[in-house]
Amino acid sequence: ILLLAYFLSQDDKLIKRTLMPSILILLFVTSIGYIHVSRQKSLIDSERAAYEFIKGLGNNIYTDERTFNVFDYLSGYDLPDNIKKFNQYDQFHPEKTYAVELDNATKSYIVINHRLVNVYRYSSKKDVKFPAEIFNAPKEWILKKSIGTGENSIEIYYIP
Repeated sequence: ILLLAYFLSQDDKLIKRTLMPSILILLFVTSIGYIHVSRQKSLIDSERAAYEFIKGLGNNIYTDERTFNVFDYLSGYDLPDNIKKFNQYDQFHPEKTYAVELDNATKSYIVINHRLVNVYRYSSKKDVKFPAEIFNAPKEWILKKSIGTGENSIEIYYIP
């Protein structure tokens, strides 16, 4: 790309009038085509399905900070007040890092996004805190919906 940029910056009229627009159009069309056929455009499909399931629920809904941010994006940054984070991580202010104790959460939903939780668990950011229950859901929690499988799944539980 650097060599192409250098070549296109030459003061030749053929390059400026013919080659530059043609190459730029070709690069633009191939980039849009790649995005269209790429699987990367469906990275938040699981989160979208989970958000569609929970958005009409009136109870408190707890999820991790990263999934909360995805839900906020999906809602057009107009997320209802009943959707809350069960953890917060701030690398610049470690005193603001916390995890909510879910023992006291009753008549609530818990959204466990294993893929996004595992990003923190297996990264170098060991200071991130999570409620212990999300790694081993208590028996009294009722699984309402499961999206995906394994470490990439999203599970939505109801706490009676």
